Amino acid sequence: MIALFSSCISSRTEPNPTNVSEILDVTLWVEWPVVPYSWAQVVHVVVTDEQGDTLTGATVLGKFIAQSGDIEVLVFPLTDSDGYTTLLIDNGARASDLGETHRIEVQATWKNGYGRAWHEYQTQP
Repeated sequence: MIALFSSCISSRTEPNPTNVSEILDVTLWVEWPVVPYSWAQVVHVVVTDEQGDTLTGATVLGKFIAQSGDIEVLVFPLTDSDGYTTLLIDNGARASDLGETHRIEVQATWKNGYGRAWHEYQTQP
C-alpha cells in the first residue's frame, strides 16, 4: 500500500528566538507526493506576514531528512515579489530497493519575523 502525502503544510508555530516580533506564515509543498528515484523533486515555499501579505527577500533555510536519518541542509533563493521560492532536490543519490518517505523542514526569516513548515513525500524505485 502506498501512502500519499499530498497536502501542503502551513505552520504558525511559536518561534524559538526571543527577539522575534512577528510570526510568519510559511507554506511548503512538493511537486509530486510520490516520485521515482530518477526524478528530482521540486520544493515550493511561499512566505507571508500575519496579514497575508507576501514578503520579498525572506530567507528560507531547511533540511532534507531521509528515512535512514541522513540529513542534508537546504538553502533556498530569497523569496521573490510574490513571497515565492523553489528548490530542486536530487533523489537519485538516495535510491534504495524499497520505497522511502522523506521529510523536508524549512524555516523562514524576514526582519523580526520567523516561521516554520514541514512536508513529507515518498520516493519509489
